[in-house]
Amino acid sequence: RRDLVSELDERGLGGGRAWTFKHILIRDVAYDAIPKTERARAHDAFGRWLEETAGQRVDEYADIVAYHAEQAFRFAHELGEPDLAALGRRAYTQLMEAGTKAKRRGDLRAALAFFRRALVVVEAIDLPVAERLETRALVANARMAIEPSQEVLDEIGSLVTELRTVPPTTVLVELLQVLSDDVCFKDLAAATALDREAIAAARAIGDPDTIVFALLRSSWAWWVNGDIDAARRALQEALQHSESTGAERHLSTVLGWLGVNTAFRGAFVEGVEYSVRANERAAASGSSLQRAITLRIVVYAALWRGDLDAGVTVAQEAVDAAIDAGARQQIGQSYQVLGDALAAGGELGRAREAHERAIAHLSGSPSQGHRAETRTRLVKTLVSLGDLDEARRQADLARTEVAANDVYTVATAAAALAAVCAAEGKPEDADRLFREALERIAPTGYATLHMEIRRDYASFLIDRGRTAEARPLLEEVRGFYDTPATPFERQRTEALLQRCMPVPR
Repeated sequence: RRDLVSELDERGLGGGRAWTFKHILIRDVAYDAIPKTERARAHDAFGRWLEETAGQRVDEYADIVAYHAEQAFRFAHELGEPDLAALGRRAYTQLMEAGTKAKRRGDLRAALAFFRRALVVVEAIDLPVAERLETRALVANARMAIEPSQEVLDEIGSLVTELRTVPPTTVLVELLQVLSDDVCFKDLAAATALDREAIAAARAIGDPDTIVFALLRSSWAWWVNGDIDAARRALQEALQHSESTGAERHLSTVLGWLGVNTAFRGAFVEGVEYSVRANERAAASGSSLQRAITLRIVVYAALWRGDLDAGVTVAQEAVDAAIDAGARQQIGQSYQVLGDALAAGGELGRAREAHERAIAHLSGSPSQGHRAETRTRLVKTLVSLGDLDEARRQADLARTEVAANDVYTVATAAAALAAVCAAEGKPEDADRLFREALERIAPTGYATLHMEIRRDYASFLIDRGRTAEARPLLEEVRGFYDTPATPFERQRTEALLQRCMPVPR
């Protein structure tokens, strides 16, 4: 009668009538007029009603249910209500569920916010040690993805020590893999020991998705150290477990990493098939994080076949998905791929900007491998742009940052510095560095990278008039790229071979 609210045309949840306040200030005044005791009861009652009424759509309202449970607890805590413990337990449970759902859909910022709010509840009520540890661990894990630092990594190390004293949980598996990722560049034995512990913990938990995750992530240490056959075995075991149990949460990433692994061994057609399956799974998952990972793989498939415009478009989609997820390292890696795609299409100014953005996002992380690798990509662009001073600076930084066990980037950093030396008119240094890069990469399974460096070295030799040395290198590269999936790479190689032909008199 006072015209403070109005009825909406659409029906409310459960089919009832729906109303809205005429103005937000009216709503706020009305809310503030309610005694805190009544507010606590109203929040609790509404949250429970919403949870019950939503039925099968309850996941859509998880954030709202968690908010009302949290508010009910907050007011009860202020007033010292007798049902504080029960309200606290409910608030904690709802916030943890909302955080877990956000994490699974790839919204890491939302997940971190929910886990932090759950931690506030934990500190106000008496919960078992295991739950307190799990909450702290989930906060640290989300922080490592969003705002990585040595401080967070040290905290994770301490949390793992504490988590080992209680029954294993999924977050213990995740934190063990974080530690493995950090140490794998320095100590393969230590990394694989952590991976084995994570797999054992996952099997003890018995959750198929957690087992797939542990197997998947155990492949990374082998990959970094150049043993991509061992990495492939771990990925195939993860795929087999996923398919045999129906565990699909990490399937798109497993397929994507298998695509990269397969393509780097030279089986490009099979690699592209894996990447297509991975992208389809990621799109169906609704996870921005998984989408960012698989889209980056699709970019390279586009570049190999020469569809440069599609490569740039998909790379930008990967950047957008990574930004949506809020994962700092994923944003950096996606910008790196965007820079690669732009450079392949000759858009050198934009490529430089993308690579510089990648480095900025990868800065601050205790893991320097991805940043060093991005610098090597930037160096090539800078050389093409003629900015040799900055190219030299970035090449030197890459050589300084890369860990000795990171065979891939050790090789690319040497090749990048070789390109700088060649442009600076220092052919002896360039020749030595190209040979160093080839020697480091030859014993590994990185066949695609091996061929890329061979081609770059051959181009250098041609520029020096050493075509007889360049020709056999290029003929091997041409044979490697003689597949339906890599016509663009074959054309690039044949163009260099043409420069080796004798000039007609």
